Amino acid sequence: MIERTGNRPLTVQYVYQENGLQLHLKGAKADLPSFAELLAIVDAKIATITAINTINRIETIRNPYWEVTADTPFVERWEFLSDILNRRDVFFSKYQGRIGAVWQVEAQLPEKDWSLPNFVLDLAALADPLPWRNVIDMTNRLNGVLSEVYFAVRRSYTRARMRITCITPAAVNVPLGAELLFGFEVVSQGGHAIVMVEVSNATATFLWRTIGEDGAYPTGGWTSVNVTATFGFNAWTTYLLEYDPPVARLSKYAGGVYVLMAEMTVPELTSSDRLMPFFANEGNAALTGYYINHIAVSALSHSGSCHKLQTWVNPGADPSLDFDVGGRLHVEVWARSITAGKTVLVQGSADRTTWRDIEEVLTVALNGLNQVHIGYFNAYRFVKVTVEENGAGTEAIEITATGE
Repeated sequence: MIERTGNRPLTVQYVYQENGLQLHLKGAKADLPSFAELLAIVDAKIATITAINTINRIETIRNPYWEVTADTPFVERWEFLSDILNRRDVFFSKYQGRIGAVWQVEAQLPEKDWSLPNFVLDLAALADPLPWRNVIDMTNRLNGVLSEVYFAVRRSYTRARMRITCITPAAVNVPLGAELLFGFEVVSQGGHAIVMVEVSNATATFLWRTIGEDGAYPTGGWTSVNVTATFGFNAWTTYLLEYDPPVARLSKYAGGVYVLMAEMTVPELTSSDRLMPFFANEGNAALTGYYINHIAVSALSHSGSCHKLQTWVNPGADPSLDFDVGGRLHVEVWARSITAGKTVLVQGSADRTTWRDIEEVLTVALNGLNQVHIGYFNAYRFVKVTVEENGAGTEAIEITATGE
């Protein structure tokens, strides 16, 4: 409100008060601006103050929903998007666009005008109850205009596992120029490392790649595995993407278990960074039919124990077992041969391709078995054990590891 106060006839004080804030103008009456001029000055000042207060209020709303820290696990079912009142604030507290905005065509707009991705309630044709059937429609059009749509989790991980249930169009309906993506990347694709699934031009690919400062892919800076034959086109499918440097794995949920689709070794440049989960519909072709159902992300840890055992009966070749022990500090190896005195070769590898010989030991007759058991301090990501004997009889190899 505007008040005129003061007892002296030649001195006037105007006070503007809003939300506890007061603005005072005081002086000789003849020197003060007109009432209309004063209102214009006050309105301009208050507009600036209100903008600042608005920003502060948004931050106050966001922080209680999601504290921005790394390595925190979460499950997203999109139920908050049915809340009209503050769904936009909640979304942008948890996710970010590559350019701030989710939609590329809104890159130049202020934050208050950014649109949410398209949310559809109860769409997924799944047996799960609500809210597990809520989806994000990744169609790359906003109000009829072709636009890249992209969002990433506002958290980063050094090692992570992401589960995603989604549906993509049939392979034959994915035109040249379309790119449907999900995976992990450094801050944005303008960074230098990415591990992802790409559906483009009727093909599904699992790949890692590095990116130069000019945005180009350097020679040898990428590796891809074609997974078209096992991808779940045109059907709701759950995938498990594991980023566990130097290894990246893609699996598909089928028959009650996760079945490995592809595995690859990522370079040191990629594995030395914290990556964040992202989802996008890019490219220069309009494409519908890409929906993201629920997602879950959790940090991976190698602090627990892991174990692998395999048995061979009448092997036709020397049995060999390799195991991803995650670089755990303590490794125990046990092996059984058909006859005593057979060589057991223990090897280690950083990339599951180049193997280094650690030790050769011999089996001995002990408690009715021809066996050997030995422990190691370890730094290798992978350990392989080979029993150099085959033929009629039973052989076995066991690898156990613990510690980080």
